[in-house]
Parts: sequence; C-alpha cells; structure tokens
Amino acid sequence: MHVRRLCLLALLACLAAAPCGRAQPAQMLNALRAGHPRLLLTSQDQARLAERAASDTLLALLLKETQVRANRALSEPTVRYELVGPRLLAQSRSAIDRILPLALTYRLTRNHVYLERAAQEMRAAAALKDWNPSHFLDVAEMTTALAIGYDWLKLGLTEEERAAVRTAIIEKGLQPGLRAYRENAFWVKDRPSNWTQVCNAGLLLGALAVAYEAPDLAEAVVRNVYASIPHGMESYRPDGQYVEGPSYWEYAATYNALLIEALRTAMGEDWGLPEAPGFAATADYFIHMITPARRLYNYADGGPGFGTAPVLGWLARNFERPDQAAFYRALLRERLQAPPAKPGKNLLGGRFLALEALWCPPEPSGRLRPAPLDALFRGEGDVAALRSSWRGDALYVGFKGGKNNASHAHLDIGSFILEADGVRWALDLGPDDYNLPGYWSFGEDGKRWSYFRLNNLSHNTLAVGGKRQKAAAVSRATAFASTPARAHAVMDLSEAYAGQAARVRRGVALLNRRRVLVQDELEGVQEGAEVRWAMATEAEVKIDGRRAALTQGGKTLHAEILSPAGARFELASTDPGDDRQHQNKGARMLVAHVESRGRKTPMRIAVLLTPVGRGWGRMAAPALTPLSAWKNTHPEIKAEAATPRQAPK
Repeated sequence: MHVRRLCLLALLACLAAAPCGRAQPAQMLNALRAGHPRLLLTSQDQARLAERAASDTLLALLLKETQVRANRALSEPTVRYELVGPRLLAQSRSAIDRILPLALTYRLTRNHVYLERAAQEMRAAAALKDWNPSHFLDVAEMTTALAIGYDWLKLGLTEEERAAVRTAIIEKGLQPGLRAYRENAFWVKDRPSNWTQVCNAGLLLGALAVAYEAPDLAEAVVRNVYASIPHGMESYRPDGQYVEGPSYWEYAATYNALLIEALRTAMGEDWGLPEAPGFAATADYFIHMITPARRLYNYADGGPGFGTAPVLGWLARNFERPDQAAFYRALLRERLQAPPAKPGKNLLGGRFLALEALWCPPEPSGRLRPAPLDALFRGEGDVAALRSSWRGDALYVGFKGGKNNASHAHLDIGSFILEADGVRWALDLGPDDYNLPGYWSFGEDGKRWSYFRLNNLSHNTLAVGGKRQKAAAVSRATAFASTPARAHAVMDLSEAYAGQAARVRRGVALLNRRRVLVQDELEGVQEGAEVRWAMATEAEVKIDGRRAALTQGGKTLHAEILSPAGARFELASTDPGDDRQHQNKGARMLVAHVESRGRKTPMRIAVLLTPVGRGWGRMAAPALTPLSAWKNTHPEIKAEAATPRQAPK
C-alpha cells in the first residue's frame, strides 16, 4: 500500500511536468509488450541475430568476444558494498559488465552455467543495503544491470530469485528515483549533463522490466522520464556537439540509445526523441573527435583512451548512415586485431560489450560518400577538428572554444591538441582525482580552478599576467573554412580574459595539409603584462631560441615562433605543487613569454608546428595575415556576424 500511495502522489505531481508542446498520454504503458525479453532484445531479435551471425563474420566475432567475457566472469567475485569516495559506481558498472554478457551468452547457448552465474551476481546486487542514492548515477547503473538481467533471464530464474531482483529494482531503484523527481534533483531539469540521460534511462529500464508486477510505480516513473529526458536531449543542439567532451558523450549517448531502444522494443514507440535537434548528427561529432591514432581529443574531464563506443553502431543504424557504419565496423576490426592493453582486457565496448553485437550495423554496400577532413561543431562547446587525411599517420589538430563552467569543463578556452605520425605532440593532461576537495565547485572562485590540470596554466592556450581564465566565459567560433589546401578555425577568446585584455582571438590553420599555424591576436593588454603561450607535451624537447625540436617514438616535430621576433621558447614544469594532485610525470610545458608594450599596441603571437620526415616535405615559413582576413565559409557564422554576442560585464 505504501508504494501505491507514493505512486499516486508522484503521478499528481508530474502530470503538468511535460515540456511545453509534449502532452503526456493518459496511460503511458498501454502499449507495453507482454512477456520477456522486451528490453533492447526480443525473441525475434535474437533469432535474427543468430541468423545474421552465420553470414557476418564480424558479428560472429563480437558474439565470440561476448562469450569470452562471460567465461571470465564465471570466476570473478560478485559485487560488494564498497564506496570509492562518495561513489558505489564501480560496483554498479561491474554488475553491468558481468550480467549483460552472461545473460546474452546464456540466451544464445542455453548453457545453464551462465544463467546460474548471472543469477548469483543479481542476488548479490539485490542484497546490498542500498545502491547509494546520494550519488544517483550509482542507482541508475545498478538498476540498468538488474533490469536487463531480470528481463533477459526471467524465464530461467527461480521464483525466489525473481522476487529478490524485482524487489530490489523497486525498493533500491524506482522508489529512490521517484523521490529524486519529487525533490527536483539537479539532473531532472537543470542544465543538461550526462546525469540526465543516465538517470532517466536507468529508471526507465527498471520501470519497463517490472511494469506488470508494479504497474502504478512503473507508470509514475515513466511519466517522470517522459518529462525529464527532453532536457538531456538539448545537449546535442544544434549540430551534435557535446559540451562535456567526447568521453562523456559516449557515456550519455549510450544511455540515450538504451532509453530509446528500450521504448521501441517494449512499447513500439520512441517519443520522438531521435528527432531532437542535433541528435542525428551527433555521431559525426564523435567520429571527428577520434584522432588518427584512434584516441580521443580528450578535452574536459576525459582521457584519450576509448574502446569502440557501441552507440556509434546504434546511431549508424538508426539514422541509416552507411558511412558511419563503415567507420564503426572498421574500428571494430582494428580493436579485435589489437593486442589487449592488459591481460583479460580488450579494446571493445567496455561494460557494454554485449551491445556491440546487438547494435552492430550490417556491412554497407555500394559507393560511400567520402567523409570531410574538417568539421566545426557549434553550441555550448564550439570545437573544430582538422586533419590531413583519414590515415593513421595523418596530421590532426583539435581546437576548442567552449564554455568554461559547463559540466566537467576546464578553464581551457583556446586549447588545442596535435597529432602526427601516430604521436600526440600537444596533449591535454586530462582530469584529476574527482575526490579532491572542491573539485565540483564551478563558481568564479571555485576550488576546482586551483587544481593545475583544471586551469589554463596546464592547457595549450594563453595566460595573461599569470592569471586564470574566467570561469563564466564562453568562446564562439568566428570563422571556419575548409579547402583542399588549407583548413582553419578562429575562436574569440575575449570573455576568458575579461579584465586582462580587451580582445583576444586565436586562429588555428592546417597549411597545405602538412603543418599547423597557431596565431593569437590580443588587444588592450596592460603595459608590462606578460602573455604566456604554452603547449603540454611528453616529447623530449631541444630548444634553440625561437625554434624547438620535439622527438618521441622515433618521430620529430619542429616548433618555430614566427612572431614576435624577440620571443624565445622555454620549458616549464607540470608539477602541480602538492602531492594530492596528479604529478604529470613525463609531461612538460613548451612555453614562450611575450611582454605587452601597452594597451594601444596590439600583440600577435604565431607559432608554426611542422612534422618532420618522409611524406611531409620542407616548406618556407608562411606569410602571416591578420585573423580578420581568415576567410569564413560557415553559413551559421555568417548569419551571426551582423549581431555579435555581447560579452558579460
């Protein structure tokens, strides 16, 4: 009775919660499929999967890898209640990592050893005292694990096991979820972040799994998901970019796909979510953030490594993009052939390995359109990617504007990374320990910005007078162009240096597809103030005045200061100054200091970065032109030029 009263109250509270223009149906679950499985996979889907695997060797290999993972899970310990900082998240993710491959392998082989081990894992998760609702991602991911396991394996579980898992989904997943909706938790309606997608998707999966056994509760949860999830879909506006960076894009987009696919398989509908602005193009964003060396342009709180992102396959299928399907399948083949980074590990889809097979698109046929070499993605996090080719040894530069106080963002407006010959020459050091005091304080004077890795002093951008960038700053692209011989992007960095300079712009150009020019123009810098240009690298560096030779992995990159004439390179330490922070061993900063001659004297800093060796050739230094002369061909930027955005005071 308590659950029923709670659900009725929640229903009344959320009837008016749907976003404007999205009226909620009178009954959300009228079309719910009877029987199991109904989440992500139906019996018909399973039959088609087996049929496809007989003729698709890549799909057959993915199913084999899924069984290999299931075999490894047989001897692993079950989940336990162990917090890391405030999080149970590692345990929730371990549950997904074991239950999904075990459950899928059981369904395909009918070998009861997999069923018994999956049931053991679910019983252990169900027996935990709670799923740590104070950090709700933990609840969402544990609910995901048990909802899918319950759905896929229900007919093989004992009545006692069904009851234990179902009760845990209700009491440790859905009921805390309803409380979070009622209390308007930040992820329900506040600024979009990965939490919006993950929490809503996990709760939806749980509700759909137990809907016939707990109909009022499931109805209440689904209504709240319906009202909340469009806020998360705003993240991809207007053209697919994701302000939290590609690492968190993979996380959020995977749960977006889980939510939409569960709606389709369970109810035959998708609430129109795939039509959200930018969502159809968001796989393009992620593909362009993958560098030639198959690493990520890891801005924000992300690392450069990744597996294969099964959601790429789902997006390629959903939006009928054979070019994306071909890219994803090629990536899968590469990962399957690569040696594991650690014993027992692979480079596939991590805890969602089982989704690789479910979502793998068929081999495309016919002639594919060539992918553009360069792209600019706009929104809260403007970011550009330029490359010489799609080969693994290509020259690549990623360059960002962005929003400094966005979720997971750093003070890194204007930063860039650079790869050539399979070497990352200019790198982003990545996040620090999430459990550091004040790590999540995003205010202008937030403790977060005192940590070396999170402020502009560790990034490949500028520092004026040794000061940090402004946390509230937003940087937009003001020019973008792509031609066979040249590609470039220009970002207005002025807001990041408010009070330090009147105007700051940075342009990054790929010249002749063989070298990179980074050009900065500053106005209104106080006389005597020092502007520092910086680039983090793990290469060995030999400096000769305004020139530097970087060597790494048997490859070489030359750096040359083209302007101003008197500037010289130096090396600076990446030591953060205390042992609580990441020590950045092996990394160093290549820097140049330029002193302002007064507010009325504009400054220009130009650095040329050139790969050396076979295939790159040798060319004379380019003539420098003002950033105002760098042509723009991007139609949206042209449209905005007449009404420039006003900088905050």
